Amino acid sequence: MKIVRDAETLSSRMNHRGACACDNDTGDGAGVLTAIPHTFYAHELKKTHNVDLPPYGKYATGIIYLDKAHHDESERQFTELAKECNLDVLCWRTVPTVIGSIGEVARNSEPLMRQVFLTGNLDHQLLNKQVFMLRKRSTHKIPKPGVRFYICSLSLSVVVYKGLLTSDQLWSYFPDLKSPTYDTYLALVHTRFSTNTFPSWERAHPLRYLAHNGEINTLRGNVNFMKAREGVMESPIFGKNLKSLYPVVEPNMSDSGSFDCVLEFLVNAGTRSLPEAVMTMVPEAWQNDKTMPKEKRDFYHWSACAMEPWDGPALLTFTDGRYIGATLDRNGLRPSRFYVLEDNIMVMASEVGVYDVDPSKIVLKSRLKPGRMLLVDTQEKTIIQDVELKLNIARSRPHSEWLKEQILLEDLRETHLKKYKALPTMDDDISTLKGCSIQRVASVNGINEKALARMWGGDKRLSMFSYTIETVNLLLLPMIQSKKEALGSMGNDAPLACLSLFQPLLYDYFKQLFAQSKIIDITFDKKEGPKGLSIALDRICEESCKAAQENYQLLILSDRKSGPHRVPVSTLLALGAVHHYLIEERQRMKVGLILETGEAREVHHMCVLLGYGADAICPYLIFEMAGALRNEGVVDRTLTDAVLFKNYVEAMDRGISKVMAKMGISTLPSYKGAQIFEAVGLSDEVIEKCFK
Repeated sequence: MKIVRDAETLSSRMNHRGACACDNDTGDGAGVLTAIPHTFYAHELKKTHNVDLPPYGKYATGIIYLDKAHHDESERQFTELAKECNLDVLCWRTVPTVIGSIGEVARNSEPLMRQVFLTGNLDHQLLNKQVFMLRKRSTHKIPKPGVRFYICSLSLSVVVYKGLLTSDQLWSYFPDLKSPTYDTYLALVHTRFSTNTFPSWERAHPLRYLAHNGEINTLRGNVNFMKAREGVMESPIFGKNLKSLYPVVEPNMSDSGSFDCVLEFLVNAGTRSLPEAVMTMVPEAWQNDKTMPKEKRDFYHWSACAMEPWDGPALLTFTDGRYIGATLDRNGLRPSRFYVLEDNIMVMASEVGVYDVDPSKIVLKSRLKPGRMLLVDTQEKTIIQDVELKLNIARSRPHSEWLKEQILLEDLRETHLKKYKALPTMDDDISTLKGCSIQRVASVNGINEKALARMWGGDKRLSMFSYTIETVNLLLLPMIQSKKEALGSMGNDAPLACLSLFQPLLYDYFKQLFAQSKIIDITFDKKEGPKGLSIALDRICEESCKAAQENYQLLILSDRKSGPHRVPVSTLLALGAVHHYLIEERQRMKVGLILETGEAREVHHMCVLLGYGADAICPYLIFEMAGALRNEGVVDRTLTDAVLFKNYVEAMDRGISKVMAKMGISTLPSYKGAQIFEAVGLSDEVIEKCFK
């Protein structure tokens, strides 16, 4: 009972951290997650339903939001699904509430709250599996337009009370929480200030595993890639039934809700412990930490291959009933303070002053540091230190061995050089070059070698891809010569592409919001006219999907065949269409998308391509143009191919890093596919097909 009252005190003192509606009485959301108060529920059900609860751990319970008009039918469907999962519903209980304590806006959308109790003649592990399957299947099947159905939690160990409340109202709205027999060994409280989504009863925290302070800036990409993984995931626990758990991320979720869905899935279907799942989704900064042990670094490296980080400023608190803990994002952009007391109690909050304690009883007082994890194992009754915890997880599997199976771009380059080592190149040190090469060829699509050697009036591909003198002089030359992106004012005062009298590139419509390979030709015959674009996009998508199904691992979308008789599809258009088509067909995670493009050349171009799912980009025309500029004396003739390439790449790295920093995103895998753009002036048809 003491922990419940302490949680009430802590929650009430954070009332100023939450927001409220225009009626001043409706909060953005508040809630509490506790261990199941077995004694309290056993007494209540015996008194009101004459039901004898099984022992703690032998049954599951949870509060479900329903609507009064359809709740009988929803409960009937839920009971039938429970039987299909070999579970028996013991009873339904209407959760007591005091409606007079909440605001008018909250009352107008208040759900009917029903609490279900269910059990099964199964061991603990199998019972937990079936309860999770029931939670997912019922969430997918029961809700319909006009039918409300939301499970706050369904667990063998914890229960969530929450709503569209302020942190003060929470404790008076639910009389259960005032009962002297409501006892728990852990409590997780939260008061919400909505930022990215509109407040609702369902979006209040805590969620099923998580309470979250912050934002996930890479949400759209994370959700898209999770959807794409549904085509390749396997589970020894669920086997063929795994597909019944899809979609992993349910529709209309906030960033926190989406994170919670994936965390729940990794723990229940992925054979990961809760701390390991959190480490996978929110890794600390590891790439440049030379003091990090190799096993730990290899774990994070492997995790980055398995899942892109969910990136953004965030303090995440989590529990599954056994473990309760918290972690900070790699930059530590949210506050977190904690005390450990001599009576073996730990208190953590997003600020100090929310909990009264005698200083003489404090054993440890500290703050959570960037990327670090705080964890309590309630079974072992111990605090597990960050270093020990993560090393044990890192050593639990042979991650170093798994990493040896990776295919790197360097490997592809070396294979290419061995295969074509007889081809003449423009200088002798090209063998040291790890990226694209500038090779001398007789002709390209009807353009002879002599013409290719001249910038203007020779290589007509430059005009075809909308290169201008300003593009070359102001943007590209500084990158090639000085390794730096050209300086400019903050912001962009260029007219919107949709209002331009010129022919803008597709990239200009997008504004930033703060193994085995197969070549896919992305050009079409000019005789097909404007209709050829749509036909070509459909062909490109179908060829890419077929290649993925035939187990090709790398798809190269190439416009190299562009010329007098072949019209290139915009690389961005082709990429967006293929990326989303493969996601819908559940084939995206089987392949890497490499772009061979004459179109992309600026930092913004690369950012948009990365933001819409590109895994690697080879802007071949830039490097060929650099050779022509060197021949004409515009670029220092002593600069070798390798130096030109490295200068351009380094300038790109700096430019992309600067854009990512503005968005609060720390890693390229998180930025890739995140689609943090708004498209201005493109038709709905184009958006739906390529950029949804």
